[in-house]
Amino acid sequence: MEKRGQFYLVAAIIVVAIVMGIVVVHNYAKGGETITSINNARDEIFIESRKVMSYGEFQGYNQAQFDSLFADFTDRYVDYLEGEKSVYFLFGGLNGMTIAGYQEKARDIIAISGSQNTSVTNSKGEFTTSISPQSNKLTLSIDDLQYDFLVLGGQNFYFIVSDIIGDSEYIAKG
Repeated sequence: MEKRGQFYLVAAIIVVAIVMGIVVVHNYAKGGETITSINNARDEIFIESRKVMSYGEFQGYNQAQFDSLFADFTDRYVDYLEGEKSVYFLFGGLNGMTIAGYQEKARDIIAISGSQNTSVTNSKGEFTTSISPQSNKLTLSIDDLQYDFLVLGGQNFYFIVSDIIGDSEYIAKG
């Protein structure tokens, strides 16, 4: 009788171990997919934006034409994401920078350059704002988290992609 009870106890422990192993692997895979998704979006934007910049350079575009080209790129990319992630684009030069993108939830976005603080948006959805940088450093503040960018002569293109899942936010910058 005692051996029979031991058999059921060992069998129960094995079943519990198998179930726990499946749950742990499932949870690990879920988190990994989110990070992969953000990194894929970052890599995709990086590759596509370089192609857009190369096209503009090949065509001999001036600053205004580059701004129009990147405005079209950012509009199309926001439409492509269909609200799955927040994306923030910064493009232009020392004479003027455009900040455009999409937020999946309302957040305070402030562009800081020198002593100039410009409110970009504080609502959900698409947005576009232009600023004239006072220095070669531009900071984008998203709900008090600050991201610094260097504004050089010529064309500049930067981006931030974020995805909020539950209580966690995953961010990629390029």
